[in-house]
Amino acid sequence: MANQIPIPARGRPQGGAARARLESKLREYVYPALRNNPHWGQNIKRLKNWDPHTWRYRAGDWRFFYEIDDRQRLVFITIADHRRQAYR
Repeated sequence: MANQIPIPARGRPQGGAARARLESKLREYVYPALRNNPHWGQNIKRLKNWDPHTWRYRAGDWRFFYEIDDRQRLVFITIADHRRQAYR
């Protein structure tokens, strides 16, 4: 069974074109990579000193932060943010 990945609730851009680009990145790059292996990949990094354990997926200027529930095979994208504001 593949991991189920919900759409992020926070951090989305409000403009129509920007929002469409972000959703396109999610569908084309982020979701397929996380379904395949959410723990490892070219743009995936586990963040240090975050509790609960949190990973980051980098897609262009956007950062997608997520948590993994291995028992239920779920990936929760908690924040999608522009890199300029992602780590503040």
